[in-house]
Amino acid sequence: MEELLLIKDYSPKTREEFTRAVNKLLAQNFVIRDLEEDRKDYYFIYQHEKEVRAFLELAGWELVHFAPQRIYQAASGSDFNKLRLNLVESLVLLILRTLYEEKRRELTLAENPLVTVFDIQERFRELGIKDKPLDKKSLRECLSLFSRYRLIILPDGAQTFPETRIVLLPTLAVVLTDKDLRAYLESLKSGDAEGEADES
Repeated sequence: MEELLLIKDYSPKTREEFTRAVNKLLAQNFVIRDLEEDRKDYYFIYQHEKEVRAFLELAGWELVHFAPQRIYQAASGSDFNKLRLNLVESLVLLILRTLYEEKRRELTLAENPLVTVFDIQERFRELGIKDKPLDKKSLRECLSLFSRYRLIILPDGAQTFPETRIVLLPTLAVVLTDKDLRAYLESLKSGDAEGEADES
């Protein structure tokens, strides 16, 4: 591809920036413009989008740009990169997405919503699907999973105190669109709440 030939002509500095940006995309799934640690890489990808896209396509990946949310994603159509969620994980993801939708209406575009562990536990209880409340171990595992896939930001230290604050990222609206959200709610009503998420 012509775009790949352009990479060969990069200066050493530009090639280093290209490597860093692509590795970040593949390692953490998303590059988010509104996060300070991602901003430089986001703009690099934006300026070199054709080359990054061609490089990823060669490896079987697709570069997706969610312009309204200012997010880049490295996505794969392979089933190997689909993350299967169990019931509790699906419910917590649904709760996080619902809270994100509610909270972002109160904020400017530059702000990311904040919720507490108590908010999540209360919503879980209100769903009335599980006989038992959301235990700390399950909650910790869910939060760690969604943090790893760049859907939320967790604080350092203890993460399951009721007052612990969690940052909700705009990637929640990307992995679970409004249409997906409605489908999830319908699946809960029908008793089939396990879901599939795009890992990449």
